Amino acid sequence: MKKRNMFVNLDFRLGAYFLSGVIILFYALALTGCLSVSPGIPNIFLVNIHSTGVNTTQVRVGYFGICVKTTNHLECLSAVGRNNKSITEYLSNNAIKVSSDIRDLVSVGLTIQGKIFPCLVAAAGVFFVVGLVALILLKRSFKKPNLNKPLQSKLFRAATMLFGAAATGLALASAVATTQTANALSFAASSTVIGNGKRHLSPGVALQVLQWLVVAFSVLFHLSLGSMFKIEGHVKAVGTLPLPGAMAPPISSTPYAPRPQAHANHSDDDYESDQDS
Repeated sequence: MKKRNMFVNLDFRLGAYFLSGVIILFYALALTGCLSVSPGIPNIFLVNIHSTGVNTTQVRVGYFGICVKTTNHLECLSAVGRNNKSITEYLSNNAIKVSSDIRDLVSVGLTIQGKIFPCLVAAAGVFFVVGLVALILLKRSFKKPNLNKPLQSKLFRAATMLFGAAATGLALASAVATTQTANALSFAASSTVIGNGKRHLSPGVALQVLQWLVVAFSVLFHLSLGSMFKIEGHVKAVGTLPLPGAMAPPISSTPYAPRPQAHANHSDDDYESDQDS
């Protein structure tokens, strides 16, 4: 039974390590969308803004980056700390002829990026990394328990579970907000009743898929953390709790009187006197 528990716990650890690596990768991809022209990065965006017609200029908006795509050129850059003027100047210096249409699209993209889509996924990523640090410290406390701080392992475990749950909740809120807001903007921009119908906004499917995968894998990771310390109904906390077989037997609290001992040295006279009486 002990060997079986060891292998089950090993499976949960390997699963948790694999999920943590995948989650960090998806967080990085979601946050770096539209920051560069590296393969696949320009396709990770919140919304794609373009005018009506064929072969028109497109402006793709990410959490921190923005891409401008013309018929023969694609340029991506960071929008952090930049305004419409600085972005259009950068585009002019990189072989893109800036027209009034591009200026309008970039202005709309910066407004959407800064005021409509809150970057909750970044906060979720920070909480997830803090939870991983707490998990590493928890593992070290199991290997080298500190007798002077008996509650250290419990604190690290509570921090791991708390930050993991917070990261999962924020990731879920971010995924729901991104999906609903992007679809609402797409409908409002294309509708002649709400908007003027001259601009079209397409939701970024790749970014939404990444964020929902982060939510799914975060739930699995959180469940695997709980299973790492609980196997077959017993809490497994190496270095903090004694094994059931090593516990001392209970000591009875009922007092008892010592049994009287017979005196070994009796004289014959005492024996005869006892018989006469």
